[in-house]
Amino acid sequence: MISHNSPEEMSSHYRINKSEFIVRHGSILQVPTDILVSSDDNHLTMSGGVSRSILYSAGERIRDEARKHIPLKQLGDVAVTSAGGLSAKYIFHVVTIMYDDYSTIDEEAVGRGTLRCLQLADTLAGRRISFPALGTGAAGFAAQRAAELMTRTISEYLLGATRIEQVILSLYPRHGFDNNTPAAYARAASIAAMYTQSKRLGVLLEELRLIVGGLQNPGITRQVEDFTQTLLKAQQRLLKEPWNNDDLVPSQTVISLNSVSQEIVAVSTNAQRQLSTQRRKNTGTDGRLEAQLLNTKLQGLQTQLNIQYGNLNRYEERKAKYGWSAAVPLELENAIEEVKSEIKQLEKKSRQVRRQLARISS
Repeated sequence: MISHNSPEEMSSHYRINKSEFIVRHGSILQVPTDILVSSDDNHLTMSGGVSRSILYSAGERIRDEARKHIPLKQLGDVAVTSAGGLSAKYIFHVVTIMYDDYSTIDEEAVGRGTLRCLQLADTLAGRRISFPALGTGAAGFAAQRAAELMTRTISEYLLGATRIEQVILSLYPRHGFDNNTPAAYARAASIAAMYTQSKRLGVLLEELRLIVGGLQNPGITRQVEDFTQTLLKAQQRLLKEPWNNDDLVPSQTVISLNSVSQEIVAVSTNAQRQLSTQRRKNTGTDGRLEAQLLNTKLQGLQTQLNIQYGNLNRYEERKAKYGWSAAVPLELENAIEEVKSEIKQLEKKSRQVRRQLARISS
């Protein structure tokens, strides 16, 4: 679900496994959570940016607790304190600046600090954890890159075994709402969306594998295995490739995910036709397996729709940068119309599948 009534209210909600991942604008202090993550120096002075805001709200007790851990040894290290006067249970202090040599957080340390916070959250049985964009204040790390690296780390972690129920990434506009913040938001939200869709496709492929296993059709079984490998490669690319929200041509990962969802629909259609023929010939096949295939087909179509809606959002956000100007590139206008046409066709196919399901169930 995506909502963005105004820049300050923009938020996107994604389901990854059993966890919810939220990318939002606004202060980290504005959302209820069990764990607040803060950026700080290795002496935990809590003297700038998000750490100062947390100190102001939580009280001096936090700084007294933090001083028991100093000095931390490297960028990305994490110290844990209580949350003082805040409703949260803990504050995780991530080192983004080393006062000893004035070095600041790099890409490796952003990923390491994010991962360590998630691991500690599980260890301490925290169900909700809220992150800022690490290192983007006094440490000077680029907001877009921080959001991208953190989103990948968070999404990959949630794909595994975890008891965390909700992760929130809050992107706070500094010095007013500038042009960099929505770009960081859009990039992070897009990556989260792709993770969500890739995970959903994995579930559909497993369901399809189980269904077609009883059809004694080696060709279809091999197809499903091939699609699974294609999906795994797409998920690996998603961890590595840069995400350019201004690209008119979808990335190779988006193309691969869309291709897998199309093939799921095609295989489900072929298998459903085989079952339908067997049922008409009274070969003992009931309608339940056919209904399962139609449901899988419907979910594949829905995944394609989600991908296309994501493309449409990207294009329309880019168009919005031109305001009411007549100078919107023709290429962009054509891309928007093509996606809208594809969405219309997918919605039509979805309605047809729902009617087929209704007939089988009646």
